[in-house]
Amino acid sequence: MKILTYLIILFVCGTDIIHASTASERFVSGNVIAADTRIPLSGCTVGVWLDDDVIATGDTDESGNYSISVMASENFIVQAWPPPLTDIIKDEYYINKGQYDQEDETDEEDDEYDEEDDETNEDDQYNYSSTRYLTQYYYKQTRWESADLVSTQDQNATGIDFELETIPDIGICGTVYNDSFDSKDIKIVAFSDMNQFFKVSTTDANGKYTINFLEPADNYRVAAIIDEDEEINYYYSLPENQQPGVDVPTYSTNIYELATFIKPISPYLQHIDIIISKQSCIGGKVCLMSNEPVQDAWVNAWSKKLNAGNGSSTDENGRYTICGMPPVLPEDASTDGYFVMVEHELYPESFFQGSGEDF
Repeated sequence: MKILTYLIILFVCGTDIIHASTASERFVSGNVIAADTRIPLSGCTVGVWLDDDVIATGDTDESGNYSISVMASENFIVQAWPPPLTDIIKDEYYINKGQYDQEDETDEEDDEYDEEDDETNEDDQYNYSSTRYLTQYYYKQTRWESADLVSTQDQNATGIDFELETIPDIGICGTVYNDSFDSKDIKIVAFSDMNQFFKVSTTDANGKYTINFLEPADNYRVAAIIDEDEEINYYYSLPENQQPGVDVPTYSTNIYELATFIKPISPYLQHIDIIISKQSCIGGKVCLMSNEPVQDAWVNAWSKKLNAGNGSSTDENGRYTICGMPPVLPEDASTDGYFVMVEHELYPESFFQGSGEDF
């Protein structure tokens, strides 16, 4: 009798273990279509996010259907990328849960593609002119924060469908003016932090550029990327009392917070110009009373009237240059000018006095 009881308990326990293992696998499935034509979209990539990671992806077939194997969870976010983004997402060319431009696909990770991938037709590579659609989070959301959570805790998540909207033909255009080097082939980036969306273009031989097919937003910043390694950027900027597309800028800034927000439109917003010039800079030298240069001192310039400023460190010769600030005319210096001070851990604070440029 004792032996029989033991065998029954062992059998029940074994059954429970097998059941738990089977229940851990779930599926997220659905369909992706074009919102304007209602036509199924094949070649889309659907990704399942858990926290900050894509844990699984799947591609839509010719009928726009997909099915992705996942674990049981209550906190999935599901995102659909339009074709032909598939290869980029699989190789982790994504940033801030947003969209990407093919022109950024230039680092050494490209070497991981095999020869067959290298021969892919250019029309199959992802860029904003070769896809008509915007990425989308479930359900019909454009932003990560507003996405609906998908649960597979108790059963498969079916009917997780997407209707991808077309990218509108709105944009911006402008000119890069540069008195230091050639304005050709300068990378221009328009990006919206709110929408987690950006697009890249380059200037032509005359320094002109156009960026179109942008996701609608009124908080785009536009930057000219001068040196990616050193993070030297110049941002489109206007005084607060001027209007983008109407007023022509006379300066730019390398301060991210001072970049002027713009809203792409159709016809394209004009005069989104960027000026790369040392004319809007403050420079000088920091030295001791003995005339010995002071290296690694921090020099800060600030205009209380303009609520703007910037800073720079001194080099081995004690020289510094502070750029990217709104210009101030000599006749306005007493009211709008910059208050300049220098700090160093070994010396007391010093303030600029007089008409020269050195401390």
